[in-house]
Amino acid sequence: MSSDALPTGEGLRTFFRGCASGVWIITTTDQDGEPVGFTASSVASVALDPPTLLFSLQAGSSSWPAVEAAEEVMVHALGVDDAHLARRFSTSGISRFEGVHHLPGPTGLPVIRGLGATLRARILTTIPVGGSRIVLAQCVETYIAGDRPDPLVHSARSYWRPVPLNSDED
Repeated sequence: MSSDALPTGEGLRTFFRGCASGVWIITTTDQDGEPVGFTASSVASVALDPPTLLFSLQAGSSSWPAVEAAEEVMVHALGVDDAHLARRFSTSGISRFEGVHHLPGPTGLPVIRGLGATLRARILTTIPVGGSRIVLAQCVETYIAGDRPDPLVHSARSYWRPVPLNSDED
């Protein structure tokens, strides 16, 4: 063990800040049918049969009440040109959808237009873990654009553009 060991909570935060993850916006509607959305970097595929994913968010977030009551969500994968959306949907105290081109999808959920990939998922269960909630959801429909952009990546509190490595040099 190193003498640089951190307390476990701070250590976990520091550990994952040094790792890269994709960036998504998750949307649903509140009890009044108004669009709700937030930026997530904690989205992962869980199983292919049934097609299941997970995401997490803080129980104290402004989006949690809508997600807790929702039956379904839309998961939008962000591309390298969408960092402005990631910032907007992670900002508290603003109307996140103002000025963002979105339309109700087939089931009424807000769909942000012009993104490379979106999926609709039915919420299966929610698992409380401390002050966070893990949401397991089953993919119902997936929409992939033919010209999907490179993914937006989040690491060390910044957004990044991935650069392919030359496999011959690995």
